[in-house]
Amino acid sequence: MGLLAVAVSVSAFGLLTARFGGVGGYARTVTGDVHRAELAGWGWLILLAEAFPMIAFVLVVVRWRSTLAGRRSAVLLVLAGLAVVQFLVAGLRGSRSNTLWPVLICLVLVHLLVLRISRKLLLVVAVLVGAYVYVYGLYKSAGLEVLDAARGTGSVAAIESRTGRDVPTLLLGDMARADVQALVLDRQLNGGAKPAYGITYLGDMSFLVPRSLLPERPPDKVAVGTDVTYGPGAHQMGWRSSKIYGLTGEAVMNFGPLGGVASFGVLGVIVRLVRGYYLRALRNEALVPKLVAPLLWPYAFLPNNDLDNVLWFQLKYIAPVALVIWLSVRVGRGWAPHRAGRRNALGPGHGGRAGPPPDGPDDPHPAAPGRAPGTTTAAGRPPVSTHFVRTPPRAAVRRRPG
Repeated sequence: MGLLAVAVSVSAFGLLTARFGGVGGYARTVTGDVHRAELAGWGWLILLAEAFPMIAFVLVVVRWRSTLAGRRSAVLLVLAGLAVVQFLVAGLRGSRSNTLWPVLICLVLVHLLVLRISRKLLLVVAVLVGAYVYVYGLYKSAGLEVLDAARGTGSVAAIESRTGRDVPTLLLGDMARADVQALVLDRQLNGGAKPAYGITYLGDMSFLVPRSLLPERPPDKVAVGTDVTYGPGAHQMGWRSSKIYGLTGEAVMNFGPLGGVASFGVLGVIVRLVRGYYLRALRNEALVPKLVAPLLWPYAFLPNNDLDNVLWFQLKYIAPVALVIWLSVRVGRGWAPHRAGRRNALGPGHGGRAGPPPDGPDDPHPAAPGRAPGTTTAAGRPPVSTHFVRTPPRAAVRRRPG
């Protein structure tokens, strides 16, 4: 099932690049502000075309996790390959998250399935992420002029001065949204903008509905945010603000200062739920929770995103992998218990090879070593299905005589 998803995604990428005159033409389209407008209307095909690097990585990690566990250099090589391919396939379109989020999600997957990531290595990753966000910020504003600075024919300081992309902007703007949130709060307190009372949330969700079904859309955070930033009526005059206000900024835009305070309560609940699921997946031997947990943890970084960013994140990064996991589980449930030796879509070690048939007609679970069939585990819980739990070798499974 995973290989089929990769094949479909690669085919979509081939169709997309062919539409723009090959790989070179597509690269010129996504790296130029003038030509990038030609991508309008191709969103769903882009979403499908850019999914295959992450799906392929998940397949490799699940299939060969036992082999990778003893080879740290191989793990680093696979992660580096993912970063490069993801950057070439999706990162050139001018969004840092197109490369950053898939790599971080897959790093969590490695931590849960293959080997533990040390705090020292996390510090190295944090430094690399900071450097990437800074350099890519320059690329977003200056384009390929960044290469001139790398070749020594240009100056980084000159690019910073011209674009405003310096380190303070990175820390307070890109990573905290403090600048734009202060602006929205000032407009609210001084009467320069009225609360939107939730209308931007409806507008942010409207992109999920085709325009043929919803031609007139409610104002989203772009429309309301443009009027807040540049003054009432600015959006109708053709102005457009592309700022990201963050969870708190959009809450203030809709419900004033009290909405901003309440947003931290929403964030706390989400972080608690995600952390609880992650800890259960870390302790559990089941495979599926370990695959799902990495897809959820980025919700802890909601302060940097608006609702439309969150929804696009779900569609672009979570939905393709989650769909493959769900279909693999459904197919595995239908085939693995009935055909011994048949490969499970989730790979070896967690139902990779179907376990032995049940010990009795009414016993849905095979006998664990040293425990009678159908009994509870040492923790008092019933045995978990062999689709999701590492099963012992066949020779280690005790079977009742007869």
